[in-house]
Amino acid sequence: MIQKKLIAGIGAAAILAFGGNAFAATSSASATATIQSQMAVTKVTGKDLRFGGFIAGTSGDTVVRIDPNQADAASRTIVSGDATPLGEAVYAFGPAEFTVSGTVGSGFTFSVDESSINITSSANTMTVSDFTVSSSSGTIADGGSSVKVGGNLTISSGQADGSYSGIFNVTANYN
Repeated sequence: MIQKKLIAGIGAAAILAFGGNAFAATSSASATATIQSQMAVTKVTGKDLRFGGFIAGTSGDTVVRIDPNQADAASRTIVSGDATPLGEAVYAFGPAEFTVSGTVGSGFTFSVDESSINITSSANTMTVSDFTVSSSSGTIADGGSSVKVGGNLTISSGQADGSYSGIFNVTANYN
């Protein structure tokens, strides 16, 4: 009788110990990660935002626009005012151009960080505003993707002579 109770007790213990697995379920999941190349934005040598040369007007401000979607020679428009443009052969004009590089085939966004900047010559200033880009988004091509930047320059009547310059910043991000 003691032997029957001992066997019954061992059997019950075995059911309790292993019986819980009868209701268990298992699964698995993958762990993943994607590594992309460091993104870079590089200004193309000699392709700054260039408005060209002018003789200041005498009756109010002159607004000059550089269109980033046009070839250099067709990119400049005098929107208003009476400043006189000087020859392109000496005073080149055209949009700034940047190359966006990183993981080929990845999407990116592109923007100008400032809404306007002052360009200076000694103590004199002019304003560049209304920046526009040839494309605010795209896909990185083999060898990089080109994005051009234009904007508007305001030349005051009687603007002081000088070579004016200033810096604007751009940002590209993966999307």
